Amino acid sequence: MDISIRILAPDDLAIADGIITSAFGLTGSRTREIRRYFSLEPNHWILATYRGQPAGVVGATNYGPFTYLGMMTVHQEFQRKGIWQALLTDFS
Repeated sequence: MDISIRILAPDDLAIADGIITSAFGLTGSRTREIRRYFSLEPNHWILATYRGQPAGVVGATNYGPFTYLGMMTVHQEFQRKGIWQALLTDFS
């Protein structure tokens, strides 16, 4: 399978930052923001890899009757390969 999904680990925060900055075309790091969100919901962040390469990330906050998905992004290099759908499907 080309796409794999796993829980984001604390050591993956720099990887998540690289994916987010690429996806949004940002010039600055979002590491502080990612670290803050991750500290609130550490078990609700997932990382997608495409053929073993980090490709997408999404974080979630569970509010009981609904879940908020945030920073759902796919690295520019891996867009249009079904990664967004795989990330979304993992939460359903």
